[in-house]
Amino acid sequence: GIDLHTYDMAPLKEADRVISFCHYDAFSTLCNDAGVPKEKRVLIAHEPRVVMPAMYTKKIQDTYAHVFTFEDKFVDGEKFFKFRYPQGQNYKSPLRPFRMRKFITLINANKYSYIEKELYSKRREAIRYFERHEPGFDLYGYGWDGKGGLISSGQAVAAIRENRLASYLKNLWDTRRPYISNRGSVSNKYDVLEQYAFALCFENELDTTGYITEKIFDCYFRGTAPIYLGPDNYKEELPEGSYIDMRQFSSFAALHEFLKGVTEAEWTAMVKKGQHYIQSDDFKKKWTPEGV
Repeated sequence: GIDLHTYDMAPLKEADRVISFCHYDAFSTLCNDAGVPKEKRVLIAHEPRVVMPAMYTKKIQDTYAHVFTFEDKFVDGEKFFKFRYPQGQNYKSPLRPFRMRKFITLINANKYSYIEKELYSKRREAIRYFERHEPGFDLYGYGWDGKGGLISSGQAVAAIRENRLASYLKNLWDTRRPYISNRGSVSNKYDVLEQYAFALCFENELDTTGYITEKIFDCYFRGTAPIYLGPDNYKEELPEGSYIDMRQFSSFAALHEFLKGVTEAEWTAMVKKGQHYIQSDDFKKKWTPEGV
């Protein structure tokens, strides 16, 4: 009984609520020009700080009556409400067995940010390590071919603003070195993911309470053991034993040594725990489109 329209299909001023999926200044200006009051504006903040830092400023959030956020620390049930990334993939059975899988992969786009606690650089660090030490490592995603102008002068300004110019210069130099593990983009990451026993699974930023995206659930759905790094409350949200905790390793060399020693029985037990979770009532309540 609820009519949903994009703003080009119905006048903004006639809407009971105007929902913005992330904050964009241009759309906010349209709302202002149409006379949409703050009381009708709702923000769904589904990108983290490392992607859209301005959206997390008080100045921006004060322009909305309600904000849906994954950050638990803000949720008060009045202005700020909990948002989870809905997971709509289908459980797959039977799974490809351990002995028929390749070793390890990472499937992500190559991105840059200079906001504190970004994890894009941690992914690149992992890639460089496994390229040097593990022939069974494969990298997928766009932006790893050195094309597309990912390093720009605008990013230099952002790095200076965050006092991370050295990181920018390091990234600029690093673009000269090709990623020899790069296998290109994929049309269906799930088909690729299920070919591997392990996947490096890092969120976009570290220690943001409640920030859990599709990355680890993609692994659960395809029976791949995730090597996870993300929010500070991950143990409260994810079943113990269903992932490899990157925080437990002092280096990628230590992680690598551990992975080489994982037996088929240990891997199978880990994968089954993830599979059991995505079939549980808790998962359906928290993470499916119907539950969310």
